[in-house]
Order: sequence, then structure tokens, then C-alpha cells
Amino acid sequence: MLEKGKISNMQASILLVSGVLPTALITLPAITCEAAGPDAWLSVFFASLVGMCVILVAVSLGLRFPGRTIIEYSETIAGRFLGKIIGLIFIWFFLHKSSVIVREFAEFIITVSMPETPLIVFVITILFTAAVAVRSGLEVIARINDMFFTIITISFITLVVLATKDLDLSVLTPVLAKGLIPPLKGAVPTAGWIGETITIAFLLPYMNRPEKGARAGIAAVIIISVFLTIADIVAMATFGHAQTARLMFPTFMVARYISIAGLIERMESLITLIWIGGVFVKISLYYYVAVLSTAQWAGLADYRPITFPIGTIIGALSILLFANIPELITFLSKVWGPYSVPIEPGLPLILLTAAWIRKKGGKPE
Repeated sequence: MLEKGKISNMQASILLVSGVLPTALITLPAITCEAAGPDAWLSVFFASLVGMCVILVAVSLGLRFPGRTIIEYSETIAGRFLGKIIGLIFIWFFLHKSSVIVREFAEFIITVSMPETPLIVFVITILFTAAVAVRSGLEVIARINDMFFTIITISFITLVVLATKDLDLSVLTPVLAKGLIPPLKGAVPTAGWIGETITIAFLLPYMNRPEKGARAGIAAVIIISVFLTIADIVAMATFGHAQTARLMFPTFMVARYISIAGLIERMESLITLIWIGGVFVKISLYYYVAVLSTAQWAGLADYRPITFPIGTIIGALSILLFANIPELITFLSKVWGPYSVPIEPGLPLILLTAAWIRKKGGKPE
């Protein structure tokens, strides 16, 4: 195995959470409100069902092929040629996703605090820092995440508590006034985010108790869903669903809106600093999966020599894929869901079905 480190199931679970929340909390409430209106919070519930499907399918596959990632056992299931193509799809997916996250990070910082700084400065800075973490291995990324996850959780809870006095929950009623179609539409992009828990297919071989992987993954989906539901409700109850849909970063604006007796005001600077830590972990995780997958696909003995070349590709893509931030937001709201869902639960489900029909791998416990 290229990766010699081991992580606990708890660390894997919160890595999955950190692989979704940092960007989803900032941008997703606007996207779901645009599609689902006041029923945006229900979209999270429907999307969580997709996330649970992703976890159960990925873990079932992993237990059939212990000690191997989806890149490695795809060839066993589908044959060398088709297996290599499936591997390339996953490699592209994580390269692409990494570049989108890097661009989200850079655009957010430019928009809220440093509008005169060139985009490439933030791209290079975050990728170089993440490359150091990637070369250090999965254990290091997991330990960094342990620290940031606790800080982010406490900060988010504090933000919600401080925002409570300004919430008007009546804007959430009546529930399902326009039927199920709006929240189902909002569930599509949300499912694309929650489906990013497919990274468990790459973490499972390095978990100290992979047989309990489904429990860790389901716990991560539940935590993600709770956080996203609260974020949707708080944003809508603060600004209304119509205004939330027009905001670029609703959760950030909630932090800016907070004012308590003139003593606690404009928490957005603190939220920004903490958010940067969370996004760093998210970029490091997907960057790591892209590097590890490429090394496994190519049959390399060590993944570390290709860390910086892969980072260069991610950086170039992050700049070239979108001309400006409206294009990025359009991609996230209109394209990401339909593009990612066939890959996240779709490909693993096809592989699991093929493995069952062809009797490949051991029977999962």
C-alpha cells in the first residue's frame, strides 16, 4: 500500500464532514433557496438519502476488497481496460473538485476582504501549504482536521446562538406550499455536496476498523445534514428565502449581521479565519485523494514525487475553468449536482452490481 498510515474511524468520520461542510456552509444556502424557496431545509433531508446510499455502497465495495481503494479494485471487477477508464474518471473528478474548491477559496477571500489582490496569489498560497500536508500523509491531515473541526463546530454553534434573537421562523411556513418539486430540485445540488462522502472509498483501507466504516460514514452524513439544515434555516429566518437566494455567501452575511448590545458585532472576520482553516483541510483531503489515486492508477511505488505536479494541474484548472465568480456560482448551482451524482453514487453502484454478478471479491461482513 502506498499509504502506510492509519486513522481511527472517528478521524475518518470527521474528515468526511470536513470534506463537505467548509464550502457548503458558505454557498449552499443561497443555491438551495433559489431552487426550493422556504422549503430549502427539506432539500437537505432528501439529499442526505443520496449521501447514505453513497456510504453504504462504497463501504460494501471496500469490504469485498479489503486493503484496496476503488481505483485498485475497479480493474478486478471490470477488467483492466474498463477499470483504467473508471480510475481515470475518479482521478479527473477529484482533480476537478480540488480546483473548484481552490477557486471558491480564492474568490471568497477576494470578495470579502482583499479585492485588490490577484487571484493567483491565493491559489499558489493555499496549494503550496496543502501540498506540504499531502506529502506528510493521511495521518497528518487527519490530525490537523481534529483541531480545526473542533474550532469550526464551536464557532458555528456560537454563530447560531448569537443570531437567534434576530430569527423570524415564520418565513419557513407554510411547509410544502408548492408541493415536493421545489425541495427535490434543491436536493440535486445539495446531493452533489453530500455525495462528496464518496471519499470513504479511499479512506476505508486506512481505517483501523474498516468493518465499522458504514457506521462512521452514516454518522458523517447525519452531522453534515444537521449543520446544513441549521445553516439554511438561520439564513432564511434572518433574511427571508428570497433575499438569501440573492446573497453570494449567506452564512457569512449572517455573521456580519450579528450585533448584541454594541459589544459583539461583525463576527465575519473571526468566521473568515476559521473558515480558511476548514477549507485548507478540505483542499488537502481532495488533493491527497487525487495524488494517491493517480499513483495507484499508474502503479507508482510512492505518491509523494507527483504531489507538486498534480498541484500545478489543480492550480491551473482553478484559474482556467471559470472567467469570474458568477460563472463559478452558476456551475455550483446548475451543473455540479447533475454532473457529480452519476459519479458519486452511480459508478460505485455499477461496480457493486458487477462485483455481485461476477462474484468478484469476498463477501462483506
